[in-house]
Amino acid sequence: MTALSIDRERQRYANALERLVAALPHAFAQIPEVERVWLFGSYVRGRRDLCTDLDLIVIVRSEQSIVTRAARLYERLAALLEFGVDVDMIVYTPEEFAQMRERGFVKHALAHGRIIYERAP
Repeated sequence: MTALSIDRERQRYANALERLVAALPHAFAQIPEVERVWLFGSYVRGRRDLCTDLDLIVIVRSEQSIVTRAARLYERLAALLEFGVDVDMIVYTPEEFAQMRERGFVKHALAHGRIIYERAP
């Protein structure tokens, strides 16, 4: 792979990141059980290289297990995953989130992340 092709791939990936971030709010709005979504991690810190993924905390009203909730969200967002960007979602119910929000990882993610979707009351 030449330097020029690497540069092109970096630019393609950076563009895909931006398009996906722009598309996510509308996509989550189409899923009634999604209440709120935070974007955190390297993307929010300004990183836009080939190792950048999108890290999301998603609050979902559901009685399903955490694995089933996440799998269903990935299925419903499958078209967006065709952007070729890695997306990592941590999916909590409102009750789980209330317990976790003041603890290490989640507290840090919320402090340094940003809300990209919030369902109107």
